[in-house]
Amino acid sequence: LEIAHDGNTIQLAKRDGDWVVVKPYAARADFAATEAALTALSSAQMQKIVAPTVADPKTYGLDAPTITATVVAGSARATLAIGKADGESTYARDLSRPIVFTLPKTTSADLEKGADTFRRKDMFDGRSFNTSRIDLQRGADTVSFERSKDKDGKDTWKSAKGATVDTAKV
Repeated sequence: LEIAHDGNTIQLAKRDGDWVVVKPYAARADFAATEAALTALSSAQMQKIVAPTVADPKTYGLDAPTITATVVAGSARATLAIGKADGESTYARDLSRPIVFTLPKTTSADLEKGADTFRRKDMFDGRSFNTSRIDLQRGADTVSFERSKDKDGKDTWKSAKGATVDTAKV
C-alpha cells in the first residue's frame, strides 16, 4: 500500500503476515490502522460519474491529485487519484480507467493521515500473559522479578531473592 499526499509518501508492506512501514522510515506498522486504510479503499464506492473521459484533468484537480493511493497484490496494481473537493464529495479517478467520478469526502479523509498513524506505538512486544521475567534498571540498581508456579499451579512472581511479590504490582 502506498499513499502519497501533501508531498509525502507512505509505503506499507506485508511481510511474514505482519504490516511494516517501509517509507518514510522503517518501523512496525499498526495492523488496525493499515487495515482501516485498505478497507476505506476497498469499500469506496462511486457516488456519481462526472465525465466519461478526463478531457481536462485540471477541472477536477486530477492534474496534480491531492492524494494517490496505490495497492499492489502480486503483479496486480491499482491506483486511485483523488482531486479537489466539491461540497461533500471529491473528484477521483482509477488510473486504469478514463472516467472521472466522485467519492465521499470521508474516503479522502481516511487516506490523509500521516505516517505516524500507521506506526505501531507499543515500545516492545511484551505482554503480561506471556512475560516470564522482568529486569528493571535505574542507574546502578537492578530489580528483577520472575514468574513461577506455586504448589497449586497458580502463577506467582518472585523477586531475585526468591520472595513472593504482589502479582498485581508486577
